[in-house]
Amino acid sequence: MKKTVFFVTFLLLTLNIYAQESNTEKSERKLEVIIKPKIGFGELKLIDFANINGFHTAVDLMLSSKISEKYNLEYGLGYSEFKANNVSQATMSNIKSENIYLPVNLIRTMHLNSEHSIQIGAGLYGNYLYKMKMNNLLNEKNVGLNFGYSIQIGAKFKISNESYFRIMLESRSDFTNFEKNNVEFRQINTNSLALSFIHKF
Repeated sequence: MKKTVFFVTFLLLTLNIYAQESNTEKSERKLEVIIKPKIGFGELKLIDFANINGFHTAVDLMLSSKISEKYNLEYGLGYSEFKANNVSQATMSNIKSENIYLPVNLIRTMHLNSEHSIQIGAGLYGNYLYKMKMNNLLNEKNVGLNFGYSIQIGAKFKISNESYFRIMLESRSDFTNFEKNNVEFRQINTNSLALSFIHKF
C-alpha cells in the first residue's frame, strides 16, 4: 500500500513538473499580434528637382516572434500615404503617394521591471508604390518596387497578462529610387510617432 501511495505521489509530481515546463515553453513560443498606426512627416527626394516636405501616415499589421530572451523578430504588412500641398513650384503643387510595404524589424527589449520595458530596433522593408500623383510630372499606378531601412526606439507598457501598449519614435528612408517617365525619386527622412497595441495568442 505504501509503495502504491509513493508511486502515485511520484507520478503526480512528475506530471505536474512536466505540465509547468510545457506551459512555460508554450508561453515562450507565443506570438504577438501588433496593430501599429503611425503619423509624422517625411521628405520626397526628387532627383534634379528640389526636395519636398510632406505629411506621412501609415498603419502596420505585424507578428512578433521571440527568438531569444532579449530579441524579437517583427514582420508583417503596412500601408502608408505621403501628401504634400501648396508647394512653391507650380508644377508640383499637389503630391500624393500610396504605398504597400513589407517590414522586417529586429527588436531588443530591456526590462525596467515586470510591467515596463525599453525597446530599440532596426529593420529593412520592401516597398511597392501603388499610386503616385505629381502634378504635370506623374499620375501613375503600379509605379514599381524599392527598398529601405528603419530604426525605432520606444517604451512598452503592460496592460494585462496578454496585452501591451507601446509608443515608439520611428525613422525610415528609402535607399533605392523609383523611376517613372524619366522622373527619379524616393522618400527619405520619414520620422513618425507609432502607437502600437500588442496582444499575445
